[in-house]
Amino acid sequence: MGIFYLITMNNDKYSKAFINSALLLIWTELVFFILLFIGIAPLNFNPIGRLQNWIVSTHLFLIVITLLYGILQLVVVFKDKRKIYKIVIFYGLWWIFSIFFCGLLFTYLDMKLGYFVSGDELYSKILKDMCKSFELGTELVFTSFPFNLFVLAFSFLLLYISNFKQSENA
Repeated sequence: MGIFYLITMNNDKYSKAFINSALLLIWTELVFFILLFIGIAPLNFNPIGRLQNWIVSTHLFLIVITLLYGILQLVVVFKDKRKIYKIVIFYGLWWIFSIFFCGLLFTYLDMKLGYFVSGDELYSKILKDMCKSFELGTELVFTSFPFNLFVLAFSFLLLYISNFKQSENA
């Protein structure tokens, strides 16, 4: 309960977003390693071609996703009466931005491994990888069922405690 005290003790939205992002990253990594230890594959995804970037650099992608969670908490305001509507918008934006920025990270890692093209082909490669990231990222989200369920539940708990719990007490 001391962790949740950290979230609610300060009304500064920047510190709340940073603490929530850090807590979600710790929880995500913890669940990832616990599922690996138990013998359940946290990310049930069959890499195709050069998609081994996702497997090798999983923790970089998880950092991007949790940082976006904190940044979006600064953007979406939960103070009005349409809280459920705001929650749906928040998680929709989180999903879209996570897939987009993880696609950019995938393209960067792909080029770092030597699959770099120059000139006009560079822009078409980036666009092709972005389309592929939305296609494969959505598949990854749905096939990694137990892992994503634990992360989603904890992220909602953090969102509830930091945004809704204080407005109920006030």
